[in-house]
Amino acid sequence: MKVKDLSNDRLREIIEEYYQNKFTVKILLEKHGVKYISNFIQTATLYCDEECEICGSKMKYKLESRAYCSSISELKKICSVCGHDGTKNCYCKSCIQHRKLEKEKELEEKRSFLKKVLEVELVSLDKLSAKELIFVGVLQEKGIGGYDLGVLAQKDYFKNTHTYPEDSFNFIIELLRNNVIKINVNESNLEHFILKENKSVSYYPALLSYYLNLNEDINSIDVRKEIIERFKIGDIEECWVEICLDECMKYLDIRTTAMELGIIDNPIKSDIYSFLQELLMEYSVGRVINVIYKSVNYASNFKVEYDVEVEKAHKAIYTNIKNNIAKGYIKEPFDRPYELVQNSLSEYFCKNIFKRDSNEVFKQGFSINELYCIEEEGQQQKDEIDPIKEGLETYNKLVLQIKELIANNVPKDFIISYLKITEEIYNSAVGENNDNC
Repeated sequence: MKVKDLSNDRLREIIEEYYQNKFTVKILLEKHGVKYISNFIQTATLYCDEECEICGSKMKYKLESRAYCSSISELKKICSVCGHDGTKNCYCKSCIQHRKLEKEKELEEKRSFLKKVLEVELVSLDKLSAKELIFVGVLQEKGIGGYDLGVLAQKDYFKNTHTYPEDSFNFIIELLRNNVIKINVNESNLEHFILKENKSVSYYPALLSYYLNLNEDINSIDVRKEIIERFKIGDIEECWVEICLDECMKYLDIRTTAMELGIIDNPIKSDIYSFLQELLMEYSVGRVINVIYKSVNYASNFKVEYDVEVEKAHKAIYTNIKNNIAKGYIKEPFDRPYELVQNSLSEYFCKNIFKRDSNEVFKQGFSINELYCIEEEGQQQKDEIDPIKEGLETYNKLVLQIKELIANNVPKDFIISYLKITEEIYNSAVGENNDNC
């Protein structure tokens, strides 16, 4: 008789004796009149009295060698049809599908909760800072007509908003805090969100996907017009100087690294930062870069010749910057060095706000005052405009320009010459009794 011809009860009796370890497999089978096979325990199929809870089919024992098991009661069971074994981590088709559905349900509940917690109101364009407006302009420039921005930290144009990656990351935080962007929960990996016991949420901002959260249609926004009309000269200048300062500090690190002086630490770096900030209010990046280049080179020579500590060489850089300005080196501009990549905010400012060549602005700089002396583009033809109304609008704009310049402590004579107006117009705009410039 062959093993496959045995009844389930007879096979169970033989297997019970097998686990009692009384006989070899050959002797055991011969005793019961069964033809010997060496892989008896691997080929036998022994059913139990239970039915599968999934499909109702017979359950069978997962037979193992008696080297690993001493009785039938220790054996695991598995469905003879669908493979269900009744354990928590069962890999039958039904259990895998069930766990998948449960996971999807869990994720959907998490997604719904996150949408509710992270929802913010749309922001009006007039709430944006100058820098945030420039960022909107960069999005326009990149052809992002919709509001789905994707994972910002993976976008080259965003990683390049600043020369330092940590500053670009902090810019994400700033945009989030001001609701200029909001988290796109649908497109973000939910594993990057952590739900806490107090029902608060923490997340990894650089790994998430975002929406642009504006009330207005991005395609209808005239960024240049908004910048000029909404912000004072000082505000725009501050934004531009911040962008330029970012490039100058990056170039400082590039040069000190190249000359094996390492990265300058605080407080020396803070002093240099503040001083360069003052310089950039008056001089172009190209001129300041020239001074940085010479100052680092001199400090490197000083370190080599006198074998001083790096910290003293760093202090020498700060001193050299001041000395080189006194020598007039600030008057000589550099072209943009190949290793100093222009960031996207700077590029947009030059091309779309200043409407100048980037290299020209880098070398010669740009006076923010010029923005207020350029007529708006798209102005209607004169024959389509009421001459009286046009004259009043022109005069009102002129008055605003005069007051803006006065607020920035610009002398009266310069204003009259700069705007090409008469003293009578000046006095009429600000009042003769207030003529103190």
